[in-house]
Amino acid sequence: MKPLNRNLESQSRVPWRALTFAVVAVVVGLGAGFLMLRLADSGGVDVRLGDAEFSAGTAASRSRDIAEGGPLLFPDPRGSDRNIFIQHLGEDPNRGWLVFETRWAGSPSSCSLIWEAVSRQFVPPNSLECRGLPRAEADGTAVILANAGSEAADTEAGLTRLPQHQIRVGSGGRLIVAFLEQAAGS
Repeated sequence: MKPLNRNLESQSRVPWRALTFAVVAVVVGLGAGFLMLRLADSGGVDVRLGDAEFSAGTAASRSRDIAEGGPLLFPDPRGSDRNIFIQHLGEDPNRGWLVFETRWAGSPSSCSLIWEAVSRQFVPPNSLECRGLPRAEADGTAVILANAGSEAADTEAGLTRLPQHQIRVGSGGRLIVAFLEQAAGS
């Protein structure tokens, strides 16, 4: 009969342990939340949406992907409308990387360039608001078309190169894109 009583005693203690644990967890959680709010109010915590750097995969696999299908399109890692193309030029997967925005500085977000595989160029969409924007070579430099307006006007408007960001091959052969706040050329 004694074993039965011991089981009842140990079962009656279990809810108190669970309740004590729950209360301590709630107090610790509230304390941590309060601490984060205090740090954020004091300027000690820098709150940003999205990372300034991201890994775009391995250089070897991405260079093969680009050789087979053309430049890779990536969405803005911070959720904005500054999407990017990653391009690889040359045979060495550790060199020849470029990353640039999909549209000319100052152009509407609906005018993101499209990769045209046949001509191996980036072309603007065929829409009224994008008319007059130049094509771009595979390295992001401008190619002015006869119907795109004068070269002098496009150069004056800053349409000689797409806004660029930094890219490097990091440890383990991973491509690291540094998404700059104000891209070069924008």
